[in-house]
Amino acid sequence: MSGPVTPLLPSDLLEGRRALVTGAGRGIGAAIARALASIGAHVVVADLDATAAQSTADGIAASGGSAEATSVDLSSRVLTREFARRQGHVDILVNNAGPRQTNGDFLEMPDDEWELQFGVLLWAPIILTQELGARMAAAGSGSIVNISSISVRNPTGHVAPYAVAKSGVETLTRITATELGPKGVRCNAVAPSFVPTERNRAVWERVGYDEETGLNRDGRRLLTPDDVAGVVAWVASPAAAHVNGQVIVAA
Repeated sequence: MSGPVTPLLPSDLLEGRRALVTGAGRGIGAAIARALASIGAHVVVADLDATAAQSTADGIAASGGSAEATSVDLSSRVLTREFARRQGHVDILVNNAGPRQTNGDFLEMPDDEWELQFGVLLWAPIILTQELGARMAAAGSGSIVNISSISVRNPTGHVAPYAVAKSGVETLTRITATELGPKGVRCNAVAPSFVPTERNRAVWERVGYDEETGLNRDGRRLLTPDDVAGVVAWVASPAAAHVNGQVIVAA
């Protein structure tokens, strides 16, 4: 499979490996799925939207890669654990899924928004790492990549549940790296700055993003999903074999 997302990594680097990417129906998750497939992985494209997941998997197959689509509701701890237990062996886990968020003042943020963000952004990675990480540890190898956010370091107002959940993701990454690293399982995180995806379309005007040029109003090129995917593919692969417990900022 050829493509521009991982030009410096061999096309067979992940040959024989199975990767699970959550939230892979569109945006950053879809780009990550494509990137991993482009270097040889068989990718399980997981998303709440079954149609979107199938579209990503079909696109990978059309480009010569290997993928399958599956649907999962990661806002439910019960359904997430059931989903994880149905999976076969997974060599690479990318915890990327994120729900739509409701921006608002911290003092007025409703409980259900905190529960939704914590459920998908933090509880789901915890459960998937417990279930799939245990199998990786038993096999003596594996790689887990959690998607964090620049908002942990540079928080802005009105997104408290999202930012707090993402800070938990980074702590989870360091703890699991410490515990699973000696068992052959690497755990890292990638923290992108703002990426103009469909999910973030409402933010575009505030940052002055121009869809045609890819630049914001100060002339700086913003990250694309493929930019993030390239970093994830590298850190998930044997090319980063000695990278563990790190949070890599992509800006």
